[in-house]
Order: sequence, then C-alpha cells, then structure tokens
Amino acid sequence: MSTYAISKFAALALVLGACTTGEIGDGPAGPGVPIEGHAFLTVVGDRDLFLEAGTTDTLTVRYHDDGGEPLAGQVAFAIQGDAQGGVLSRAMAVTDSDGFAQIVLNAGATEEAAFRIVARAEVADAVDWRVAVTAVEPTIPLDASGTYDMKSQFDLVSGIPGPAGDVINTILDMTDDPNDPATWLIDRALDAIDSGTVRDLAGSARPALDSFLNDYIHDSAPDLVLTLLEIGDQLGQVARKFGVNSQLQVTAVRMPDTGLTGKHTMTGVSYTIDGVSYDFTMAELELGESMADGISVGLVGTTKMEIGDHTLPFAYGRVLVFALNNVIIPMIDPFASDLGDVLANRVNCYQIGWEVYEFVAYNVGDFFGILSPGLFESACEAGLDAAGNAIEAQLAGIGGEGAAFVIHGDARIADTNLDHKVDVLRTGLWEGVFRLGGAESLLARPDQKFTGTRRGLN
Repeated sequence: MSTYAISKFAALALVLGACTTGEIGDGPAGPGVPIEGHAFLTVVGDRDLFLEAGTTDTLTVRYHDDGGEPLAGQVAFAIQGDAQGGVLSRAMAVTDSDGFAQIVLNAGATEEAAFRIVARAEVADAVDWRVAVTAVEPTIPLDASGTYDMKSQFDLVSGIPGPAGDVINTILDMTDDPNDPATWLIDRALDAIDSGTVRDLAGSARPALDSFLNDYIHDSAPDLVLTLLEIGDQLGQVARKFGVNSQLQVTAVRMPDTGLTGKHTMTGVSYTIDGVSYDFTMAELELGESMADGISVGLVGTTKMEIGDHTLPFAYGRVLVFALNNVIIPMIDPFASDLGDVLANRVNCYQIGWEVYEFVAYNVGDFFGILSPGLFESACEAGLDAAGNAIEAQLAGIGGEGAAFVIHGDARIADTNLDHKVDVLRTGLWEGVFRLGGAESLLARPDQKFTGTRRGLN
C-alpha cells in the first residue's frame, strides 16, 4: 500500500483516538465518584465457576464509569442459594486505585452444590457468578470417552500472515493513488495491449489521462471505490478471524498404559463478517480430509480436560477464495460470481474505450492510424478479467500444502445429566501457532476459544 494511503489511515486513527481519549497529556486523577447512570460493575474472568469441594477461588469485579475509568466505593458480595457449607471470605470489599475489588470463595468441604454469588455497588447494576461445586472423590469417576462436536474460533492476534496481507493490500492498492481507480485501471489495460507503439502513445498522455479518466469514472461509477474498500475490509475480517467446526473422538487406552487418546477431524469452516456467521462443510468447500490422530488426552480431576499437541492441515488460501466468491461478493453484487464480474459490472469498458481513444488521439495524435475505441475497450475488459484472476490465484496459492494449525488446549468439563460421563467442554482455550508456508502467526490465549458437546447427549 502506498505512503499516501498509510498516512490517510494514520490520520483517521489519530482523529478517532482523540475523540475517545481526550486531549493529549490528560491523565487519570485517581478513582472517581459514582454517578447514577454512569457507574458499572464488570466481572473480571469467567462468570461460570467450577470448583471441587474444599478448594478456593478468588472473585474479582471492577467498578468503573462508562469511560472505563475506575470508581471508588464499596462492593457487597452475597451468596444466593444453598452453598452446602461454602462461604465468602468477607461480605464487603473496598475498591483499589484501579477500581478492582476481590473476595475469596471457599467451597464446602465435601458436598456438591450449585448456587450464585451476587456483587452490588452504589448506583450500579448487580453482577453475578454461577458456581458449581463437585464432590472431592466421586463414587464413579467421569468417563471422557466418546465423540464431541467442537466449535473453535481462531483469531490471528499477531496479524494476518504476510502472503494474505499482501493480497488484501493488492485490492486496496486499487484505491490508494490520488487518481485511483483510473491509474490502476490504465496500468492493467496497458499490460493487456501487445503493441509497444500503442502503449507508448497512451503512456505519453499520462498523467493527464489518469486525471481525466478518474473524473469520468467517479461520475459514471461513483460506488466503485467504496465497493473495492468494502471487499478489502471483509476479506481482511475472514482472513484474520474465522471458525473451525470439528469432531474430537476420545478413546480409552489400556495398553501399554491406562489413559486417553484423541482423534481430531475438521468438518467445516465458519466465516464471520460484520458479526454474522456463515457455516460451510468440508464437502461444500471442496476440501479433503484434515485430521490429527494419536493425540494425548487427559483429565485433571473432575474439572478439566487437556488436549495435547497436534497438527491440523488447513487449506487457508482456498478457504479465503471460497469466502470471497461465495460469501463476500454475493452480498456486494448478487449478479457477480467473482471479482472480475464485480469490476466489469461497475466499469463501462465500451465508454472508457471511447474516452481514452479520443483523449489520446486529441492530445497525442494517431500518427500510425492504429488507435481505435475498440482497441482500448478490449484492453479494459482484458485488464479487469486479468486483475480478478490474478488476485484469486494469489489467494489460492497462500500457504500451499504447508498451512496448518499446530495447537494444544484445555477446557472445563461438566457432567450435565449426572450419568458420570463428560457431556460438555466449556470455556476451552487453544494455543500454539498458525503455520503458513515459511511464516507463523501466534495463536495466543485467551483469543483462541472452543466448546464441545458429546454426541448422543440427551
């Protein structure tokens, strides 16, 4: 992307930053005073707590205003329901300089229990935790074997891998020159002309030709730039954050040692664009099997499942092409099937052929009698088609056969129907790397999340 475009985005970021943070140099003056309608309590960490009897956990809330600044005050904590001997370390806590207040929950000694803990503060809505306490030594240990339907959400927090970012920047490059998209279109059209003489004649009319044609395009196709920016933005969303649907088959292993082993198989992909999810199976994506076998799986007491290191191949480039042609483009242009169609539906190559011909012939001359409107019309059409195909080819080739998730993770487990089997995996977190050719993007906690539900659960 050009320096001109980067400076535009930087300026926008500074304006937005000034609107949200105040004047440069303003600093916090310590916790503020709660004002009705502007005071809030926020739970820090999970609201669903799973404890073994006899253990403890620290509960934290933050008291703050609607600008995120800390408030001073007292927070009251209370148990609602039968805690079966569970107690709080105190009933009231004073916020610290950052607005945090903490108490300690001590679960009952031996009994199972389910209850809530509620926190209240002056002029703020109450918040709560849901607590489940399990007995220290269940009569029958939980059985984790079975098949779990998994939903994972991956977020490339360290940025879109280089090759994918380069393709997205290629789309944005159509709009980042002062005379774009005309300059970009003329470049593509001239590349499609075989005659060096014609290219020289048209080239000698630049940059005046670029400015003239840009004014014409903005008058005749005013939404072209906005369309390209929208495509780049939405493609950036699915390239950075996407979901994976899969199955985890857990099997008990008796020889050579007692334990669990897992087989993780990808079944589909979920795209999220502007908060809306779109799910597709591996068959719809026309992708082959992606599977990892022999994974180490273990239970930690009755509260957690650990899933060992494994590698899941992922055809990242082909997944992005599918998103472009089957999700993004149909929303933007229902009459287009690919990027070339989107461009062709917005750029009138017939009229542009005439405009370029008349401009070049008038300002440079046609000394050889080789110029014609049809020549430039054909060059325009070929340039648009070549540009769309080139971008799709770039996307499809990202990562080659080496793209893969290299991950391990853990999740809270629960027996929801008291049949002594693990039924659900909750608040699961993956970590590892997303491998793309020779590059790796960090998959860091807590941004890589998953859940699982045992098949056949009533």
